[in-house]
Amino acid sequence: SIGLRSLQLDSTKLSYDAGINYNYFQDRFKNGENHINVNLQFRQLFLKDKLFGVNVIYNLLKRNARLDSSGYVNSLLVLDPWVGMSSPEYHIKGGLKLCFQTQSNAFKITFLPYAEFQFMAVKDVLIPFIGLNGNVNVHSYQNIAFENPFINPGLLVKNSVYRDIYGGFKGSLGAKASYILKVDFTKLKDQYFFVNDSLTKLRNTFTVVYDNGDMFNGYAEVNYNYSESLSFVAKANYYKYTLDHQTYPWHKPKFDFTFSTLYNMRNKILVNFDILGVGKRYAKDYNPLQRYKSLAGVIDFNLGLEYRYTKILSAWVRFNNFTAAKNYDWNQYPSQRFNVMVGFTYAL
Repeated sequence: SIGLRSLQLDSTKLSYDAGINYNYFQDRFKNGENHINVNLQFRQLFLKDKLFGVNVIYNLLKRNARLDSSGYVNSLLVLDPWVGMSSPEYHIKGGLKLCFQTQSNAFKITFLPYAEFQFMAVKDVLIPFIGLNGNVNVHSYQNIAFENPFINPGLLVKNSVYRDIYGGFKGSLGAKASYILKVDFTKLKDQYFFVNDSLTKLRNTFTVVYDNGDMFNGYAEVNYNYSESLSFVAKANYYKYTLDHQTYPWHKPKFDFTFSTLYNMRNKILVNFDILGVGKRYAKDYNPLQRYKSLAGVIDFNLGLEYRYTKILSAWVRFNNFTAAKNYDWNQYPSQRFNVMVGFTYAL
């Protein structure tokens, strides 16, 4: 990765932030993919309180001949001009994303308008917000393999498009706590879901099916800083899918939650404890009498310890799944039971 940004302190002058990242990923079957990401941001203040900016994002996925013998590339160019204005009482921003996609030698243009408005209803305590957004998501082979390590080797997933409307409230609960409450209504196009591949003998690898539809998401978050050394965070999501063809959103939970606490002893010893929960999910079953099977909900208890020997060197240990429960993140694949990870961190 390499980046360059302006150090312009005068907001009436043009400022910029540019970065480029290159990544190469290859699996043990020698399926390889080059991923280039370019991100450019320009902004400038005008008319005293208004900002104008342009974001340019470019993603290029180029696969080797073993992964994709066609030689086609998957590229996405996003031009995102926007305007915004803000004051201590409100913030407003709007723009239009022009998305130019090339997949399998097919070219497509997608227009995605977006806007957000928030204002101070009760100073620092109650801040309502509302907005609309949209994205074209490029799914690299690396991201798909990391999400599900049991996919068919060489599985390629096409781009998906999201358009959503959201709103909610955020603010503080006294001097030590803050909160976010949010609802999100999303229109899904070409959303992928992992299913066991029926063409393999054991059906123990995964491919994807696509569907269009709607998703509702309710989100809540509370942060509490008991002291400079001790803090707590609780987050919860609720999901409801309405799909055009699939019976269920395969391997997607109806809800999930996390509860985390961090204790920092003089910035020398850090202790974090997490409770992670995921609701029941469904997996596609090719038995004509059943058609699907349920995967039980999951609750994990994890503990981490870190000792910072110096500012650049630390050692850590993490204990995962204290209950040693037999959980299934993916159909036919139970997760690791109680396990321990040990390592160190060195930063230049």
